Amino acid sequence: MVPMELHVKTRVGTSTRLKKHLYPNLAPKEAEGAHANMAEIAARLSWSSAATVQAKREVEVEVKIRERNDAYERARSDRLDTQSLRNKLEEQIAHETLRQESTRASLKVEQ
Repeated sequence: MVPMELHVKTRVGTSTRLKKHLYPNLAPKEAEGAHANMAEIAARLSWSSAATVQAKREVEVEVKIRERNDAYERARSDRLDTQSLRNKLEEQIAHETLRQESTRASLKVEQ
């Protein structure tokens, strides 16, 4: 559990109590410098974390866009396959109809 001193802050900055708690073996001036370094490191980590979160969001968006585009392409491909099948069936029907008509015509000629 985090000691309550870690939550104590003043208007200007972090309290002396916190610095004494974090850096018990340092003089006040050294503690100030060490604390400033720690604050800088924390800020860098925070920025790094924010950059990581942003990069993760960008990747997630890119993945969603790819998935949507893939779904669109699959649907388009399915429509084209359906249209192609429809065209082949219509050609077969037309060919069969012509064959039947020619068979009927030849039967009429023989009679």
